[in-house]
Amino acid sequence: MNKRLVYYPARARIYDIKITIGKQDELKIRELVKASPVEISLKMMVKKEGNHFHLYNPICFKQRGSKISTRIDLKDEDRYLRELLGSGRPFEEIKKEILSMRCWIHSHVERESCWWSQEDNKNCERLNNGDYYLSIIVIAGKKDSLFYNCRLDFYEPKEEVKADLENLGICRPGRLTLTDLFVEVVGDGGPDFDPERIKKEAGILIKEKIEIIEEREEENDDAHFQGRNKSPEEVRRAKNRAVAARLSVSADYHYRRWRNRLNRLLRACFSRL
Repeated sequence: MNKRLVYYPARARIYDIKITIGKQDELKIRELVKASPVEISLKMMVKKEGNHFHLYNPICFKQRGSKISTRIDLKDEDRYLRELLGSGRPFEEIKKEILSMRCWIHSHVERESCWWSQEDNKNCERLNNGDYYLSIIVIAGKKDSLFYNCRLDFYEPKEEVKADLENLGICRPGRLTLTDLFVEVVGDGGPDFDPERIKKEAGILIKEKIEIIEEREEENDDAHFQGRNKSPEEVRRAKNRAVAARLSVSADYHYRRWRNRLNRLLRACFSRL
């Protein structure tokens, strides 16, 4: 099967996909991103009902972060899962909670683009669970503004997903990625909603969980391509191949985008005849 990655800017009006988050959880993410001087990663639970994805319970694991990267400590994530298993709760309830951890959120600090880098795309591949996974990039703006981009990966699109999308001509075998999804904040935060408390807890959590490292973008870029025992010429060729691949994906994406727009326009015109 051709495991080809297909990007398409998604809109809830077209795909009937709704993504929501509670006001208290959204404020917690906002304060964590604002309090951190480096990039951070969070994991969230997802409750799926049909095409409605509700995000809840943001979790900040121990991690190392710089101005251009963030790496979660897998040992701390394992510790969290072991504590869940040893909590004494019914096993089926714990299993459901572990399997609901299907959202990865990370921030960009020095990058103005709210888009997935090559390293972010590789991480999305590592999160492949054979079903679906949500990924969100956030950037803290001035005052209390928070800019984000939400992406939904269907790693093995099920038949009902194909049936919903095949008329638009964007579903391809083996993989579907929808981007530019809107996340709606719902609710009033509940009776225990306290912005000052959430802000204070976020500052404490950043100090406890985030290890700040110094890393320059040039070093990160070279380390990504250099690998093991490669000459400077081989590194240069690897970079050129990566640039060509990104240009190819971008050209393919824009071609499909305009082709689908044209198809919808033609269908709308012929339906009025």
